[in-house]
Amino acid sequence: MITRPVNLQKTCRLFFIWITICIGFTAQERQDWKAQYPKAKKGSNTDEYHGTTIKDPYRWLENLHAGETKKWVNQQIKLSEKHIEQGNLKQDIKTRLTELIETQRYQTPVKRQNRYFYIMSDGHENQPKMYVRDEESTDPEILVDPNQLSSDGSTALMYTSVSKDGNLLAYGLCTNGSDIFDIHIINTKNKKKYKEVIRNASLLTTIQWSPDSSGFFYNTHGVYWHKLGTTQSGDKLIFAPSEFGNWSSCLLTEDGKFLIILSIKDVYTSNKVYYKNIKED
Repeated sequence: MITRPVNLQKTCRLFFIWITICIGFTAQERQDWKAQYPKAKKGSNTDEYHGTTIKDPYRWLENLHAGETKKWVNQQIKLSEKHIEQGNLKQDIKTRLTELIETQRYQTPVKRQNRYFYIMSDGHENQPKMYVRDEESTDPEILVDPNQLSSDGSTALMYTSVSKDGNLLAYGLCTNGSDIFDIHIINTKNKKKYKEVIRNASLLTTIQWSPDSSGFFYNTHGVYWHKLGTTQSGDKLIFAPSEFGNWSSCLLTEDGKFLIILSIKDVYTSNKVYYKNIKED
């Protein structure tokens, strides 16, 4: 399971702006107030794909730290705020967003043996939690609660992977909305956390537990094997990115015999698929 970090206050602000832009004026408002939208210059950037030239005149806006981008964004904010402050629009949107956000939300559960693992948010905390529930029980247990790991709610679950026997959970934690996260491991029976931590994983990282739960394969820029109870420095390199492509992703077949490796080069232009019989090592 892959999750994106969520900051409730930040999410509210983003939804607030988005909905405000999408909501149209009433007839009277359209008469009384005319928006003076900030002008966006048109650049000369182009790309060529399969013999076709594609213009990209607003690429300069992708540089969020550039002075001209900041100036344009601030002008847009002032324009939005002027409209938002009219009448009861601001309060109406806030009330409706609160109703929508403060609801329980579940991710698809994963079943291992006679237990279900799932991520759930009650709608009132900054971050969702990881739960486990026995098949015959109605009372779930909390496995990972990122809300307890930072006072400002900036630590979030990024990725979770449960071993085949359901006894181990590998999970990623990130801070401040970063795409980079660290992988931690916990025993789902006694809640004991393992000392080793896998650093600098990212959104493209996948974790594939071995059938005997002795360790897992994972990818950063290459594909590695991590043996449970050891440090990351001792992880075995299975596939190096220099062989082909800039990034690799891995998948273990259902029978646990083969590791499938997708090697990615320039995202869409060129990819290769490899396989490795892990029983041979």
